[in-house]
Amino acid sequence: GTGSAGAVVQLQQNTFPYTGGFVDYGNPELTLATGAFTFNVIGETANTQFRVVSGNVVSGIVTVQMMLSVTLAGEASGSHQHPKVRFSGAITPAEPGARIAFERLVGTAWRVVGGTVASAKTVNGTVAFATTLRIRSGGTFRALALPVEGAHNAGYSGPVVVHLR
Repeated sequence: GTGSAGAVVQLQQNTFPYTGGFVDYGNPELTLATGAFTFNVIGETANTQFRVVSGNVVSGIVTVQMMLSVTLAGEASGSHQHPKVRFSGAITPAEPGARIAFERLVGTAWRVVGGTVASAKTVNGTVAFATTLRIRSGGTFRALALPVEGAHNAGYSGPVVVHLR
């Protein structure tokens, strides 16, 4: 606030599962004439708690949540009588064993049409998933990745339009 220009403030972090305690993040900063300050946080890959310390004063805790980034591709296969769709994609940051729900847009609501589990193998910070589902008609689909632990939050892929043969 006003009158606290030039005060030293230190950002601290506590990464999921929040048992390691708070540690300093980056260099201390000085407050502006209004008492304001900013910190840039880059490269966090898990849910993280942050707080600021200035002298004996400790701020409240702010939790920054990391959503999973999900990609999805859908390719029609099978015959006209037995149509199928091969769904595949990837999750970043890697969440081995994440549950994947495939959803189809029906009117204005998303309905689950099937699912799978992400691979246990991590490659360059990413895990893959793939499955083939029997789908009766084409449409707009998306994937929902549900993490198996609390380091990340669920994430959706963008919509993918699949036309059956």
